[in-house]
Amino acid sequence: TAGEFNMTAPGDGAVVVAGTGSIQAGGAVTLNSSGAMDLNGHVAGDSVSLTGAATLASNVRTINGDVTFASNLTVDGSSIVSSANGNVVFLGTVNASAGTETFEVNANNGQVFFDSTIGNAARLRSITVNTDDLKLGARVDVDGDIDINAKTITLTGSSGSISTLANSGKIDLASAAVDGAVALLITTDSG
Repeated sequence: TAGEFNMTAPGDGAVVVAGTGSIQAGGAVTLNSSGAMDLNGHVAGDSVSLTGAATLASNVRTINGDVTFASNLTVDGSSIVSSANGNVVFLGTVNASAGTETFEVNANNGQVFFDSTIGNAARLRSITVNTDDLKLGARVDVDGDIDINAKTITLTGSSGSISTLANSGKIDLASAAVDGAVALLITTDSG
């Protein structure tokens, strides 16, 4: 559509974007659900705001505005979330569905903010983050590779740790400067 796209599911109803479908808006995209939110088709708009626990098996992108996941996110297929000129914000946890999913987040002219834990219930296979500034509010636990291409990594929570399983992956922070009131702990563990 040329303008905004707003959808609120009634009661405990679901918001579903089928794999063969997509939402493409010239304005803001706002999706709200107190039930399930299944994003199997692509979602694109000037900005994208999702409120409600979401399952993502596709791509979400914006050109000028922010992408905001206001609730927990489960990655259910290799997915990319990107904003060309805005920020990407995850206010809830980010988990994998089966542990085989790869996840890429891009905000090359903005910030990526993970307010809560990545991988507290089920670890992603890998995660790649490309941004000017990465803000981490909690732990990052991934089974495989962690690739962070950022100028700065800011720890906003009470502790900072990034871990991957031994023999399964690598942690690459490139040349990012790490800042925060707590120390960053980087580990490879056996499970």
